[in-house]
Amino acid sequence: MYSRKLFVVAALMVAFAAVAVMASSSSSPEVVDLTDMNFDRLVTNSDAPWIVAFVAPWCGHCQRLHPEYDKAAKSLGGVVNIGRINCDNEKGLAQRFGIRGFPTIKIFPAYKSSKAKPEDYQGARESSSIVSAALSLLNAVKDPVKKIDEDLDSWILDENSSQNAKVVLFSSKTANPNLFKSIAVEFTSRKVDFAFVGGDKLIEKFGIEKTPALLVFKNGQSLEDYVKYDGQLKKGSMVQFVEANIPKGDRSAPVPVPRKKKAAPITIVEDKETLNKKCERMCVIGFVDSQTESQLKQLAEKYPENTILQVNSGSDVDTSLRGLFSIDSQEGWQIVVYRASKKKFALKQSITELSEASLLLDRVIGGDQAFKSLKDEL
Repeated sequence: MYSRKLFVVAALMVAFAAVAVMASSSSSPEVVDLTDMNFDRLVTNSDAPWIVAFVAPWCGHCQRLHPEYDKAAKSLGGVVNIGRINCDNEKGLAQRFGIRGFPTIKIFPAYKSSKAKPEDYQGARESSSIVSAALSLLNAVKDPVKKIDEDLDSWILDENSSQNAKVVLFSSKTANPNLFKSIAVEFTSRKVDFAFVGGDKLIEKFGIEKTPALLVFKNGQSLEDYVKYDGQLKKGSMVQFVEANIPKGDRSAPVPVPRKKKAAPITIVEDKETLNKKCERMCVIGFVDSQTESQLKQLAEKYPENTILQVNSGSDVDTSLRGLFSIDSQEGWQIVVYRASKKKFALKQSITELSEASLLLDRVIGGDQAFKSLKDEL
């Protein structure tokens, strides 16, 4: 008996540890913690593609995804941007992108330059599959890097782009690496051009002793006015180096932030037929009075993707529906999440704070809420 108790305690400690990891910032430095404060700056206004996981700390599937997601990000090394959003803290972002279950992984394909809408990732939740999807995402972007074999001078001094900074990667290899392409993609809307010189060509002219070597020519008017990168071959530090050595204030206008989706009107339930019509897939039914209906309206604004119905206290259907859904409390207000096609429901009673109702909906969206079967026909 004693050993069994120890086993239970150990299991609980592991579970709590998993939740703690999920609730904290990303454990991998390659995964960017995205919030309402930085999302538009990093993702919406970015020229580069992103893969973003929408998660919740209490979600078991999210906890299982966590190490695989971090492993994928580490393997990619920043070649494709990888982000994570804690939807318990960032409910606004979850609503903005219509997140209805956890984890949801969305792909943002070079969002700013293509204005493409994000899509749901449909692959396996394994590191290898996520890496494969990320590289496919990068490959789909038109390569902004020009491959040069001979006349680098003419490219640097091109009169048509004389105001642009020029970034050149010299390499012993003949193929432009994904790392350099991903760096160039970050600057798609900037006044900066990128070139790749492979096979150790032209290196003597610029005093290069070791490859790969990254040079930034600050403008297209001189072959001598350049700086050489001496840091590690990591995307973050290389991007910072390029940023520090190119003209400032040449960014394109930011993409407007999408408007927040408006909540659908709340339907007042006057007969049982309304439930069958509105709730075939899923609906949220609020049992309210004049004192509590304002909270139901707030709930509808918070979850605009959901169908919200209202049953007024003392109405013709109030008593019968309370009996149908086993509501026995008269305190506060009550909500029922109802799936008519499956004749299943989930109930939260005696609500006094909006957060109590939100918790039920979050658990339903995350797939962790148990549903009961209706005892009687509607």
